[in-house]
Amino acid sequence: MKKLNIVLNETSIINFPFLWKLIKRYKFLSISVPAIAAIYSISIFLGQNTIYSGEVGFKYVNEGSNSPTSMIFSMLGEKTSKLDPTEIISYGTSVDFQYKIADELLNTPDIKKMNFNSVGTRDMKSYDEIFNSCGDSKECRRDRIARIIGSFYSVKMDTNIIDRYHLIVRTLDHFTTESLVKIVSKSIDKDRLGQIRYFVTSQVKISKELLSKKKEEVNIEKIKKMVDKKASLMVRIDALKDRADEIRRIYYSDRTKLNKLETERSQTRETLSKSNKSSNNELFKVAEAKKLKEKNRQLREDIASIKTSFGTEEVSGTNIIKKLKTELVVNERRLASIGNVDTAAQNERFAVSKENKQMNTEHDYKVSRKQFSKTKVEFSNLNKELETAVKSAAEIDIRLKEHDPNLQLIKLLEQKLVQLNLAESTIVSDLLFDNFQSELSSYKKIAKTKMIFVSIFFSCFLLLFVVILRYIFDGRIYDEYELKNNFEDLEIIGNTPDFH
Repeated sequence: MKKLNIVLNETSIINFPFLWKLIKRYKFLSISVPAIAAIYSISIFLGQNTIYSGEVGFKYVNEGSNSPTSMIFSMLGEKTSKLDPTEIISYGTSVDFQYKIADELLNTPDIKKMNFNSVGTRDMKSYDEIFNSCGDSKECRRDRIARIIGSFYSVKMDTNIIDRYHLIVRTLDHFTTESLVKIVSKSIDKDRLGQIRYFVTSQVKISKELLSKKKEEVNIEKIKKMVDKKASLMVRIDALKDRADEIRRIYYSDRTKLNKLETERSQTRETLSKSNKSSNNELFKVAEAKKLKEKNRQLREDIASIKTSFGTEEVSGTNIIKKLKTELVVNERRLASIGNVDTAAQNERFAVSKENKQMNTEHDYKVSRKQFSKTKVEFSNLNKELETAVKSAAEIDIRLKEHDPNLQLIKLLEQKLVQLNLAESTIVSDLLFDNFQSELSSYKKIAKTKMIFVSIFFSCFLLLFVVILRYIFDGRIYDEYELKNNFEDLEIIGNTPDFH
């Protein structure tokens, strides 16, 4: 215990000057211990496997401005499932995903060229040695690869760029690392695409099931027949309306014509009745007036002829003219006394003409009346038929309106299915990998500088431990300093002479 007190120091904990003295005292240990530690460190460093590391970056583009899938789904009113950063990182530890990678590797023709040894192994084995126990069992190889492959890769989040990640692969072979970078990145992209596709496919399946259920509920075939019947009725209604408009025009035209003929017939009868009631005296007056007018015309012609033949200077001619004029005046007075007979004459002529046309007027009236009756019946029948068709269409429309909510839902579901099928055919992954991976790098698990530092530290610690342990078990006292510290109750009176 006293020797241990010499090694320790109250101020610096360890008595470094004394330790240095011990190192010089035990020279063999001071040389052999660091040498052994160095040799051991070198053997550990050289015994490490060379690790080949590859890396490829990718970005999660789920924003509407960046992701084509999100833009399409946004327009359709759908939303894709958004990935949480932990879900992306979990690709590095997911057992299910490791089995998917195992499936991809088993389909790779160069799988036997890959190195499936752990990066820390000291017992290197070939592909056949690792999977020898599986024999021809593909499931056994798949299971073993899935358990091994998880230690070869990891997914890390970028600390500087948002939504950016890095796939890092570390193996003991350059070819294996390069191949795994491609296969794992492809599997991640494929798996994410499958997740989005599964989401859309599920929506399509649910929509189809709901559409089928609704069609069964509303008996779509019966509704289609009703819709077809309504469409047929509407065509019939339009045709009936056009025919009714045409018949209406004919009806009013025939009625106007019939009214005109009826008026003409009535007026003709009235005229002929009045004409039959005219007295013989009026007829006599008309005849006498006609006779006087003819006689007066003859007298005027004679007067004009005499004036031309005799001249105005001859007496005989003048007397004849006076007599003729006197007679003309007398006739004019008689004609004036008879009154205006032109109206009576005109009435007589009108009555005669109407009497001649009476048969035609009666015939035309009867024809028009029969035609009008036919038109009236047809017009009435058309209106009844049109009313019946409109009533039937209204009844069908009411029945269709009862199913309108379900029909609207079916229509929306059909539109939704078209949109979802469009979206399903245009799906792309929202994980965008870099086109080029980083250059592969090789390194040891413990770097050379780190190994040197650890070796020096370990050597110093081991040297101090061994030297102190050697000093404790050394029963000899080498100098006055040790004597004073080990035997404090003894008084030193001098030194013995140094004999050579």
